[in-house]
Amino acid sequence: MTTSDALQRISRHLRSIGLFGRGFAAVIPKWGGLSEIAQVGCRAGAVGGGVYVLGKGLKAVLPTRQGGRESTRAGHADQSCMSAILLDDEKVSTNWLVGCEDDLGKAAGTVSVESSDNTEETSATRSICVVSSPLTQLFPVLAEGASEPAGAVVAFPSGSLSLPNQETNKELPPVHIMVHSSDTGECPAGQCVLYASTSLTGDAGFLLLDQAITSLLAAVQEGMKPVVLWNMRYEQSFRPSTTAAVDRSLGSQHDEHVVMFPPMSLDLAFDDSVLGSVRKAWEKIMGAEAKDFMVFEDQEVSGDDSDDNM
Repeated sequence: MTTSDALQRISRHLRSIGLFGRGFAAVIPKWGGLSEIAQVGCRAGAVGGGVYVLGKGLKAVLPTRQGGRESTRAGHADQSCMSAILLDDEKVSTNWLVGCEDDLGKAAGTVSVESSDNTEETSATRSICVVSSPLTQLFPVLAEGASEPAGAVVAFPSGSLSLPNQETNKELPPVHIMVHSSDTGECPAGQCVLYASTSLTGDAGFLLLDQAITSLLAAVQEGMKPVVLWNMRYEQSFRPSTTAAVDRSLGSQHDEHVVMFPPMSLDLAFDDSVLGSVRKAWEKIMGAEAKDFMVFEDQEVSGDDSDDNM
């Protein structure tokens, strides 16, 4: 990390102290990622009359004329400009298709991905552990009258950990562990969830995470020694994009109606630019009708849809 980036983050952290209440300087999302952001978007879409379905992948994208017979509704031909073929072969007609490269790039060989030879793929090794202790020492009340914290950040600096058969002149990268208490609702009472991350990849990365978690649990003074009840480990990759969001698209006649988001950052902190990309997509799709971002009017309930007729 460069000095300029570090100073910006330190400044942002200091400005955030007390913003959400006494003793608070940050908001940590649940489940170790941004799933709650997606849930907010799904709920807002439902309020606006939309329908969302989980577990449906995309197999192919075709112009309507290639997607088979045009469907009709209320006696009118469907004017959708493309058909999305899902993994279960269900066909959905649409005027807009929105997603990231992982969603759309595998759907057809027509995706134009612009990248620079200088952009290299980076990876991070991550793990999620549920431990048998509340780890109360990690959640002290930081200010008088403040609520008890439900999250803590533990950092093992570069060189503070070592691995068997490690080269003596090689310094290992840092490990960060986000600790969530049961007050977050992510685990039963009396337990904690640990979200660990490091830039070291492969088996060595997993060993480094295991050692950091073992060291943390050994350092906490609890009545009974904490043990790991369950864990999951994985690697996450990221390749920086040289093309702005909402400007990348499928290379076909309906390319103007396909919105491609850039890949998600591996940063431990929430990337605010994600919401900026979503807003650009919103304005592109809504056009002249774009008003307040993600604000929907209540749907009118017709007589046929009232509770009395259900």
